[in-house]
Amino acid sequence: MTPQTLRRPPSLERRTTAARKHAEKRDYSKTRCLIENCSSTKAVELAHIFDRQRTTKLSIIEAIEWGWAMRKGSLNLDTSRNILFLGASLHEIYKYWKWALVPEESVVRQYFHKSFDLPLWRKDFRDIQGETFKYTFQPIQDMEDIYIARQSTDNSQEVIIHEYPFKTLPVLTSHVHPKYVILHLGQILCSGLVGSTAHYIMEKYPWLELVEALYIRWVAAIPRNADQDPTYAQHYPQDDVQSLSSLSHSTSTASFRTPLRRIRRLRPSVDDQSSSSSSSSDSSSSSTSGSSSQGTTSNGTGSSNASHDHKTGNSDARLLTYRALREQARDDKLENPKWTKNRIASWAEQCGLRGIVHSLEWNWGLKKGSLDPDLDTPGNFFFLGSSLHQMYREWKWVLIPEASALDQFIDPDILWPESYGRAEFPEVKENTFNYIFQPVFDMEDVYVTRVSDENTQHVDIHEYPFDKFPVISSSIDPRFVILHVGQMLTSSKIELSVKDPLREKYPWLDTLEDLFSSWVGSVPHDAFKDPTYVPRPDGYISSCSESSDSGVYVEFVYCETTYRRGSIRSSSASLSTTPIGLPCCTNSQNEDVPDERPYYHTVEEIQGEVVPLTHHALEQQDNRADLQSARWTIGRISSWAIECTNSADSALPPNTICP
Repeated sequence: MTPQTLRRPPSLERRTTAARKHAEKRDYSKTRCLIENCSSTKAVELAHIFDRQRTTKLSIIEAIEWGWAMRKGSLNLDTSRNILFLGASLHEIYKYWKWALVPEESVVRQYFHKSFDLPLWRKDFRDIQGETFKYTFQPIQDMEDIYIARQSTDNSQEVIIHEYPFKTLPVLTSHVHPKYVILHLGQILCSGLVGSTAHYIMEKYPWLELVEALYIRWVAAIPRNADQDPTYAQHYPQDDVQSLSSLSHSTSTASFRTPLRRIRRLRPSVDDQSSSSSSSSDSSSSSTSGSSSQGTTSNGTGSSNASHDHKTGNSDARLLTYRALREQARDDKLENPKWTKNRIASWAEQCGLRGIVHSLEWNWGLKKGSLDPDLDTPGNFFFLGSSLHQMYREWKWVLIPEASALDQFIDPDILWPESYGRAEFPEVKENTFNYIFQPVFDMEDVYVTRVSDENTQHVDIHEYPFDKFPVISSSIDPRFVILHVGQMLTSSKIELSVKDPLREKYPWLDTLEDLFSSWVGSVPHDAFKDPTYVPRPDGYISSCSESSDSGVYVEFVYCETTYRRGSIRSSSASLSTTPIGLPCCTNSQNEDVPDERPYYHTVEEIQGEVVPLTHHALEQQDNRADLQSARWTIGRISSWAIECTNSADSALPPNTICP
C-alpha cells in the first residue's frame, strides 16, 4: 500500500517565506524534529501533515471546505497548523505512508454528535481550539528493520534508540491541528490496509473507525446547490477558482497570517476541467522510497530550474534576456522577483558545472560524449539516509580518500605532484576503496547512528567530531570523491577557517586540490584534432572560416550518430549538448551569410561546443524576433549571467534586479 502518484504532478505556487516563518513561530518543538527531537542542523525539513499537492484535486478541496464549514476557496494547506518539522529520513518515509500520527480518542469524538456516532454536519461543525495537541507515533508498513534515535533532552549526548514497534517512544506534543492529522490518517485507512497490519492497528486503536468515517464524510461530494448557501459562497459568487485563488495575494508574502485562499496552481491540466473524475497525487513528488536515498559522490552537474515569467506562471519558461531584466526592474507591482543577483549567481555556478564534464573527458583520457552530462555513472553512486544525504549535498560532511588513492593518478616522473596527462591517465581497476567520514561545518549538534559491524542487533551512536567512526569501505570511484572534496576546497562558500584545519589534519588534501584543478581545467582549443577524443565521422571535411572582424556569423553543422536507430542525421538548428560528430564550418569568408544564423561576439567564442553569451550577442537576439529560443542554451545563458552579475560597468540601471 503506497500513495498514488502522477508521473508529472501539477505544479503549485511555492510555499511563501511567511508561511515558513509562521510555522517556525508556532512550532512547539522549536523547529527540532518532532520524532527524533534532533537539532535543526541535522537536515530537519518542513513537512505537511496533509499533502499540499492535494490542492490540485478540486473536488476534494471543495468537499473539505464544505465539511469544515469554511467559505469556498478559503482552504490553504500551507497553514502553520498543517506544517511540522521532521528529519529528512523520517519525512521521506512519512510521504510513503510508512508511519502516521494518531490523535487522541477524545479529540476525534469532538467531531461527532454526542447522542449518536455520526460526523457533525456543516451547520453543526465546530473547530477544536487549542495551541497544542497530543499524538502517538504509529508505524504502518515496512518499518520492521528501522530504528529511531531520539534525543531525550536538548543534549545530543543523551540519545535513546527505539525499535519496532516503537512502544517506548513518548507521546508527542505538537501545534499541528488534529483535523489535518485525521485527513492524512483517514486517507491511509481508506486506501485499504490489509492483513495483520490492519488487524493490529484497528485492535490497538478501536476509535480509528471514527477517523475513517470522518475522512469519508469530509471528502464526500458537496451538495449540488452548495453555491446557494450564503455561508459557503456568499463572497465568491463566481465559479472560477483561479480568480478566487488570486485574492489576497499581497497578504501571502507580507503577513504572518496564512491567507484564506487556496494554493494557486501554475500549470493547467485536464484536472481543472474534470476534477471529480481525475486521479490525484497523494504524496509529494519523490522517486525514493524508504529511509535511504541515492546520492552522487560529486555535487553533480545539474542546474536549478530557469526562472519563469511572473505573469504566466511556469507553463512557459521566460527567456532570460536583457529586455526581460529591464521589464522586471520597472515592475513596481512585482512582489516576489524571480530573478535576483544572488539567485542568478548561484544558478550560474551550478550551470557552469556542466562544462566540467568535457574537461573530465579530456583529462581522464576518455572520448568526447562518453561521460553522462549529469555524471550518472555507477562509480558515482552510493546510498545514504535522507538526512545524511541532504547534509552531504550542503558540504556539511565529506568522504576523505586515503593518500594511496591519490598516488595512482600522480605522474612519478614529475618533481611536483601533477596528474597524468591524457595519454597516460590510468584506468581505475580496484573495486573497493577506503574513505574517512569527515565533518566540515555545522555538525557539532549532530549525532550519527550506525548499525554495529560486529552485531547487527546493536546500534552505535557516534558524536562530533566522529573520531571513532569506522573507516568506510566502498566501491565509490575515488575520482568522484576527489571531485566532491575539490569543489568544497575551492568553493568561496566555505570559509578558510573551515578549510585550513582540514588541510592540517590531512596533508594530502593539497595534492587532491591540485588534481581537481588539473582535471577541471579548460579543454585545449585544438582538442577536436585528437582522434582519440573526437572520432572523425564519415565525410568529414576540415574547413573553417576566418574573420578579422570583432563580430562574425558562423553556422555549425553537426553529424550526430543516433545509436538507437542506427542512422546519422545532420542538424544546423542548434548546438548539441553532447555531440558525437565533429562540427565543421560550411561558409567561406566571401559568402553571403544567411540572416537566420546566430550572432556571436568574436571568433574565439566559437571554438568550444557552447558559445558564451555576451551582452553584445544578447542585445542582437533581443532585437530580433526571428531567432528561435533554442539558440541560447543553459551554458550560454549561465556564462552571460555570471558576466551580468560580476560586471561593474553593467548597462543595467543601478537598482536592476538580475535573474
